[in-house]
Amino acid sequence: MSCDLLSQSVRIGDFQHARVAIEAGTLKVRQIGEVIEERAPGRRSDEEITVFDNSGISLQDLYVADALIREKARRSARGSAGTARARTAAWVQAMACPMHTAMRSVQRP
Repeated sequence: MSCDLLSQSVRIGDFQHARVAIEAGTLKVRQIGEVIEERAPGRRSDEEITVFDNSGISLQDLYVADALIREKARRSARGSAGTARARTAAWVQAMACPMHTAMRSVQRP
């Protein structure tokens, strides 16, 4: 089991429901960065599954939103990286809801 930021995941993410087991050490959760950097083990075989809670760090959300808008502009050939960046900035400023909710609306065709 892994997450993007453990302190956030056990407070407001999916792993909040397993907080007692995580804090007691009976359930091991690693931050995905530690697994990627090989400072913590990931899966040991193809038979093991990965459970990942991406509760969203706002900087990651902004980066992904920018990448999605750039890709959409590239595919439609109606925009450039500069206009995509400007749309991203305007979109972020206009949002009053959490970024992860806004991300779902960007991904719709």
